[in-house]
Amino acid sequence: MVFADHVVGLIAAQCVMAALFWRERTGEGQAIEVPMFENMAAFVLAEHMGDITFVPPRGPSGDLRLLDPMGKPVMTRDGYICVSANTDAQAFALFDAIGRPELKSDPRFSSVKARLANVRAYFDIRAESFRTRTTADWIEILAKSDIPAARMHTLDSLVTDEHLADAGFFHEVDHPVEGTIIEMQFPNRFSAGGREDYRPAPLVGGDSIAILREIGYGSDDIEEMIASKVTVDRCRS
Repeated sequence: MVFADHVVGLIAAQCVMAALFWRERTGEGQAIEVPMFENMAAFVLAEHMGDITFVPPRGPSGDLRLLDPMGKPVMTRDGYICVSANTDAQAFALFDAIGRPELKSDPRFSSVKARLANVRAYFDIRAESFRTRTTADWIEILAKSDIPAARMHTLDSLVTDEHLADAGFFHEVDHPVEGTIIEMQFPNRFSAGGREDYRPAPLVGGDSIAILREIGYGSDDIEEMIASKVTVDRCRS
């Protein structure tokens, strides 16, 4: 996915909202600069500054749990699963779930610091254990133990996900040009101010007539603009 564009776009929207709030409170407007490179540098390094935060550095950069090649979705008997068991409570529950409770007192895995220092051994044990059951089995087991986990989706399986279906995330709509299409529902909910009716992005000139009337142009002026192709009346085209 186009990760940097999505992330910095969200950051830009947050900055705009903060500036609007400031204007509402103080009456003062402001200019906003949202540099893409600096924002992505901050986004990436938030997890990886680590010991280079200190002067002088106390060790190397990087979160070993994220950088280790085994820090990825884990193979099961029939697919892959995403698991995050970083806290002591989560890791100890995981050891119980895989039938290895003795690992809770193993000095390599008895604390967050110890597991970080032995991250490859920790991931190897996890990988070996998860091959013994199906993804669905593990999701059920881990949910009972309050261990964050989810099925690893492909693009195609994501659109048939049971939870997204229950949430009504995908729905069919009639597009004025393209016919019936599948739309994604806006994921977030507001208690007030939202809209439920579907409205696709307007075509070129799609709202021109309404906007021109709203800002005070009369019918004759609008007809002249349509005739001279300054704008388009989509109702006629």
